[in-house]
Amino acid sequence: MKMKADSFIPAAKPRLRDVAEKADVSIGTVSRVLNGKADVAEDLAERVLLAARSLGYTRRAPAAQATVQASNDVAVIGYLVDSPNLARVTADPFLQHFLIGIEDGVNRNNGHLLFATCGEEAARGAIPAMVAENRVQGVILKPSPTTSDTWIRKLNELVPVIMLMNSSEDRSIFSVMCDNYAATYQILRYLRELGHRRIAFLSVDDLGQAPSVLHFERMDAYRKYAGSLGCVEDPAYIQVPTRDHGRETLSEVIEKGLKNLLALGKGERPTAVVCATDTYAFALLALAGRYGIEVPRDLSVVGYMNIDTCEHSVPPLTSVSLSGDEVGRVAVNLLYERLQNPSMMVRHVSVGTRLVERLSCAPAPDS
Repeated sequence: MKMKADSFIPAAKPRLRDVAEKADVSIGTVSRVLNGKADVAEDLAERVLLAARSLGYTRRAPAAQATVQASNDVAVIGYLVDSPNLARVTADPFLQHFLIGIEDGVNRNNGHLLFATCGEEAARGAIPAMVAENRVQGVILKPSPTTSDTWIRKLNELVPVIMLMNSSEDRSIFSVMCDNYAATYQILRYLRELGHRRIAFLSVDDLGQAPSVLHFERMDAYRKYAGSLGCVEDPAYIQVPTRDHGRETLSEVIEKGLKNLLALGKGERPTAVVCATDTYAFALLALAGRYGIEVPRDLSVVGYMNIDTCEHSVPPLTSVSLSGDEVGRVAVNLLYERLQNPSMMVRHVSVGTRLVERLSCAPAPDS
């Protein structure tokens, strides 16, 4: 470990009592907060966490959970995924690719990586152990659609946070996402080259969940570029049916949007549909035959994210591809930059995409 030239006398290791005195609370309150208990008022919990961090307090971990302590030259980076358990993370190809990229980025910077799920903590507003115990110098966070902005801001007050594939509502927290505007432009230009002018956009509004930033940007880009690329502009071409998770399947919700498009006059129906995600596109492909629609002869379909299933759908789905590995590496580099420049302005970084052409698109039937 490198030492600075200036000599110094190390301070005594802070204790629970020191944190309690600084936060002006009892030792019991400090213990409950640092153990993630939910029975402490929010303002008291924040005072305790800020006091613990300012004192450099680290809770002693059991031997089996020993943690790496960062030197002045080696950063310990945390990767938190708002998911109920590790099994769901390992089953999601994109989350795996994010982790691969993050790990690679940390290794390139000679750092250390701690990884954990935080679904339970996020749900009850508690601070994850790696942050509460001062184990990490910064966090890369992959939120879920239900992650509270208030909780993320609380986390960001304790350590620098980089949001992955999402951004806070007020854009106050650093983020790394795919370039949804460039991706949507790619899709629309490709469909126009195939002769399509009547191009619809299909998404879903999930009740009880914050609107997806990714889906919003894709729809906003559709609105922004459709007219300038020569597409027919019709409000009826934007379909965002509402889904009640407890009562409706995705197929039922996508079917509502499809019915609305088919209700248009025969000469007004879209000849192509841009779906906000691959999963919406798969649902549309599965429904098409039921309504006598042959894809791509009658209708071209495009999705976003190019998940593995795109190659095996019927027909194989044209989709925008994003390198999850690259997103992870970019997030790590941004976090290291933020650690080195604590006063830097908030940045939102976009990672480029590419369109993967498959058999779900064909020339417009009326071209």
